[in-house]
Amino acid sequence: MGRRWQLSSLLKENKISACKAFVLDKISFSYRDSDSLVLEDLTLECQEGEWLVIIGRNGSGKSTLLKILNALLEPKRGVYHVWGLDASVTENIANVRRQAAMVFQNPESQIVGVTVEDDAAFALENQCLPLDDMERRVAFGLEKTGLLSKRKCSVNSLSGGEKQRLTLAGAIAQGAKMFLLDEATSMLDSNGREEILSLFKELHSEGHTIVQVTHNIEEVRYADRIVIIDKGRLVWSGGRKEFFNNAEVLGFDLPICAQFARGIGVDDITDFDMIKARLFELPRDDENVMRIMRLFGKRKDSGEWRVTSGEEKIKDKSEDKSLDICFKTDSSIEVRELSHVYSDGASEKIALDNVSLCINRGQIISLTGHTGSGKSTLIQYLNALYTIGDSLKGEVLFNGHNINIAPRDARRKIGMVFQFPEHQLFAQTVREELTFALKNWEIPFSDHAERINEAIERVGIPASMLERSPFTLSGGEMKAVCIASVLVTKPLWLILDEPVAGLDSKAKRELLSLLINLKSSGAGILIVTHDLEFALLNSDRIIVLNEGKLVCDDVPEAAAKFLHQSGVLRLPDIVELWVKTGIRD
Repeated sequence: MGRRWQLSSLLKENKISACKAFVLDKISFSYRDSDSLVLEDLTLECQEGEWLVIIGRNGSGKSTLLKILNALLEPKRGVYHVWGLDASVTENIANVRRQAAMVFQNPESQIVGVTVEDDAAFALENQCLPLDDMERRVAFGLEKTGLLSKRKCSVNSLSGGEKQRLTLAGAIAQGAKMFLLDEATSMLDSNGREEILSLFKELHSEGHTIVQVTHNIEEVRYADRIVIIDKGRLVWSGGRKEFFNNAEVLGFDLPICAQFARGIGVDDITDFDMIKARLFELPRDDENVMRIMRLFGKRKDSGEWRVTSGEEKIKDKSEDKSLDICFKTDSSIEVRELSHVYSDGASEKIALDNVSLCINRGQIISLTGHTGSGKSTLIQYLNALYTIGDSLKGEVLFNGHNINIAPRDARRKIGMVFQFPEHQLFAQTVREELTFALKNWEIPFSDHAERINEAIERVGIPASMLERSPFTLSGGEMKAVCIASVLVTKPLWLILDEPVAGLDSKAKRELLSLLINLKSSGAGILIVTHDLEFALLNSDRIIVLNEGKLVCDDVPEAAAKFLHQSGVLRLPDIVELWVKTGIRD
């Protein structure tokens, strides 16, 4: 109590500026089912108008910190003030939340309205504001986020990027001065991500405070300051130039494009235009240019930038016309002229439009496309969660047979990991979660311990986590549990919906290593992802959907050229440089 009084007194005396967005003093926090501290003696402050980026490993306490700043959680000890208000005082909580708006990873978890303007007005209605004031604020928030023309539209008609902008519109309408962004871009396609980042930059330029948690190191380029949290403690703080100059020493993988920029002597390795200009000044036989040319042909063990397996790539389909990417093998999955329409009674949306493809085991295949292009709908047919009776027309075959004849058998052989792990988890402990699948498929009890231990070892879950509730884990840890719950049944296929979203670089490498091992053992891997750099540089095959249509099905090199020419999705910077060289291996 004395410590809280002391800090409050300092604020009154202006020894600690009331203009600071927040001040945390020796904050510690733990969840109820665990004695271990998620945050421990953490002291941090943020200036008004600052763009602060918080990075660290999965499970380091970043999301917990944001929830404390939004007064969603209360620490066990320590003092925390937001815009000069003691956030531990009940009477201050509503005001804290008005001024410090939280934007979560999944926008659908925040949307409650039926129409766009209903949702943007929700917080204002709770504040009982006059109708004319509310309408003015909602119009301002929607105009700011580019959604004013859609104010009467159903929220279900919005893309993922538009839904994320809608959550921001509500925050802007309520007059938030600080935006707390928890992996707010990780579920968006590359185009939607750029839209949201542009909006963040605009808000920052107007004086708003941005506090961003991200695992995408490319986004660090916009920060005024970066802080690193490890095991609940603040371990580093500095500017973006200092961070990029020391990223590897600090334990972070520098983006491939930034590695290249440093190699060619660009001062600001976050300035893509400068990097591109410098590249075109170099002769074509320059070693750095040659490294760009070898982007799809070299591996980690050759000393190049790329992090992937040591296996040889299949040849570019455009060079080898004899390559048939749709040949059938044992346990192949074939889709024939599949169409699907969603209808809410008032309107219809075509999710899949005459899609045909065949995928085979022994490959890592990435399925990508803009948000709402039909990816998640398609994979639910592949796992027999949707049946052909749900579709307009089409057929799905597994190992040459209609998948709907024996859907339960198909689901055991085709494992599915959903986009949001919290939708897949339900047991009291991690052990119970893994045991459920074994019981469900009537695996002998004598095999349970061996299968569980093998699965958690493959995904990197410590045995000590088995007795914890899965709902107290970080997002990355929950994903690992979901993957383990599928691997215990030893499926022939593993389908993963956005598996790398929200993962730190080390977790991505571990996931890639797992997928390569499963591929080597003969399993089929299908990844739905918006992470184009991960997909293009680590897959054997790329499938692209656009507005429900299959528009590209090819090897990564050819897919990169298609995406560049079509503009369906924005390419990662390093792949864009590869395309622009106009050179092929």
